[in-house]
Amino acid sequence: NVFHLNAVGYIEHTGSASPFTLGLMTSDGSLGFYPSAWHAVVSLVAQLGDGSVAVASNAVMIAVACLVWPLSVVFLARVWFGRSPWITIAAGVFSASAAAFPLLPVYYGVLYPLFLSGAILPVALAALSVVLGQATDQPPRAWAGVLLLGFVPGLAVAHPSALVALLAFSVPIVTWQAVQIARAAASARRRAVIGVAYVAYLAAGLQAIRVLRPPSEAAGWQPTQTVAQAVGEILTGGMYGMPVAWALAGFTLVGAAALVRRGHPAAAAASGAYVVAGFLFIVASAMTWMGLRMLLTGPWYNNTPRLAALVPVAAVPLAAYGVEVVRQWAVAEVRRRDVSWRWSPVLTGTIAVAMLVASTFVGAPLRAITAEAQHSYRMTDDSTLLAPDEVALLERLSDEVPDDAVIAGNPFTGAGMTWAYADRKPLMAHLLMEIDRDTTRINEELREAVPGSAVCGALDRKGVDYVLDFGRVTVYDLDPSGFEGLERLDRSAAVREIDRQGDAVLYEVVGC
Repeated sequence: NVFHLNAVGYIEHTGSASPFTLGLMTSDGSLGFYPSAWHAVVSLVAQLGDGSVAVASNAVMIAVACLVWPLSVVFLARVWFGRSPWITIAAGVFSASAAAFPLLPVYYGVLYPLFLSGAILPVALAALSVVLGQATDQPPRAWAGVLLLGFVPGLAVAHPSALVALLAFSVPIVTWQAVQIARAAASARRRAVIGVAYVAYLAAGLQAIRVLRPPSEAAGWQPTQTVAQAVGEILTGGMYGMPVAWALAGFTLVGAAALVRRGHPAAAAASGAYVVAGFLFIVASAMTWMGLRMLLTGPWYNNTPRLAALVPVAAVPLAAYGVEVVRQWAVAEVRRRDVSWRWSPVLTGTIAVAMLVASTFVGAPLRAITAEAQHSYRMTDDSTLLAPDEVALLERLSDEVPDDAVIAGNPFTGAGMTWAYADRKPLMAHLLMEIDRDTTRINEELREAVPGSAVCGALDRKGVDYVLDFGRVTVYDLDPSGFEGLERLDRSAAVREIDRQGDAVLYEVVGC
């Protein structure tokens, strides 16, 4: 949140939401790429609303989780398995039943860009399936091709790992297509051309992964469990230590088994996506061959929760199909046994949907993930990033500090979140960022500032006139070094108190 909310404030201040300029907030001035779609949308909502970045972020989060994601995954289920009302309803119910998505990315991390990209990924996967002939409900391929071309850059700007996920999900579809075309080929030469094209596709995909994955030093997460445990979590829907999701897991397995048994038109796309998502989760959470692990899951930083969030994209449509399979079986059994249907179809359907909802939501997985998420977002006096007193002081800064002021503060205490709450530039806008010698000197020596001192020169060059002191409570209970100059300011003659809310204090630098 230090980075993501400040990034929204930075966009509003600079007027640029480009993925090639957002990284300048924390870099030394060299252009790079950072996925900015989430921050751009939140910035627009904040500007159209009351201006609060935090409120806009929550509003967009709720809209994506409750509207974009369900519509997206229902669309994928219908493209793969047809327009049966049962598939539509079941996909909608299951879209909110997986603990790993959408709640996990917004309380772990937080991973807002990954969350947004995961919510729209099913639409891109549906378009890809239509283009490659792996769909039951087959819209015009030209339409799907246009949709896919639009989604490729869109996924990259939302989060590049979603683009890699789309590439990974394409492997079983393209493989199936290549095999079918090769079998129908009239000559060995044509089969050889197909083979060369398939190898070129794989090579291009590996090159794309190499380009899109982060540096190895940024992907330092280690395996957290055994392969057997990882497989068990995939099969039970309890990824990343969540309780078993019985309804989702059971219907997913039913749907996958029926796909293979029936030779369904979308079998390669749907079952392949589930296998790929599960395999990537197993690699990230359990594989000990670090080189291969970096190659396959490096785009997700080798981080288990990021891969856990990918599994529901494939599992939810399969579970919806599993419900349709069970329905078809039940109808066939009733007809075979010549049982009299005493209830109307409407009443029967209502009871069935109620049972599906109850089996999905009356259970441990959503209660556990909701409790975790609430703990992360609840703001109390014991909150490690921002407490209510600190927020109240931040929200007054715009009336107390000039527009062009730069405010020092230990970002690990939340004192760096001035872009987000006050539209004022912080000296350090993120916990981890490139800092120069002047910033280092200010962090280490500000409380000792006297006329003519080296730190006064640094303060002048950086334009720092104010400093926030939010105490020593830090996010993640970290104890970072290098901020000694921003501590015990109440005993320093270098600053003068301007405002106070509880233990949160705004000082003006007067020692120079």
